[in-house]
Amino acid sequence: MDKSRLFSSLEDHWAIDGMVLEQNDKRYFIWLSRNRVDIIQRLYISRMSNPWTLEGLRVELSYPSTTGKPLASA
Repeated sequence: MDKSRLFSSLEDHWAIDGMVLEQNDKRYFIWLSRNRVDIIQRLYISRMSNPWTLEGLRVELSYPSTTGKPLASA
């Protein structure tokens, strides 16, 4: 069995820069991805039932408040 991919059938999107957070004997996965509405990258978190399975829905933690494009000089 290949366990190199964390999979959530409810939210199957690409994900980058993932990391595991262990807090109070619980494990969470945090990653950068996008939603189905736009192409803005957002930071998500989901609880893990074991080291290779996400549990429940992902929760959006943050998203950029700007487009990331450089501002024109004055």
